[in-house]
Amino acid sequence: MIKIIVKYGIAPRHVIRFIPVTRATASSWLNGKSKPADDKTPLLQRFINAIRTAEKYGELPVPAIYKGRARDTYIVDLLGKYLVGPGRALARQL
Repeated sequence: MIKIIVKYGIAPRHVIRFIPVTRATASSWLNGKSKPADDKTPLLQRFINAIRTAEKYGELPVPAIYKGRARDTYIVDLLGKYLVGPGRALARQL
């Protein structure tokens, strides 16, 4: 489940924009050191569905022209566009 997040270089700083966890927790998930708690699993699943939808429409991987902060903004905006349900309201500003 987590592999698709890592595959596209989505970092903990992107995950915490949509799922209310600390950066350390998101990092542990992505590094395989821990698994999401049961209450976070539905939010994580919506997040992954947004990634799959972006992949389906050819918007991932992130185009090479986006670097640094522009890349971060692209990822957050893209996933926010496809995220449906309560998770979208959790998106925080960069």
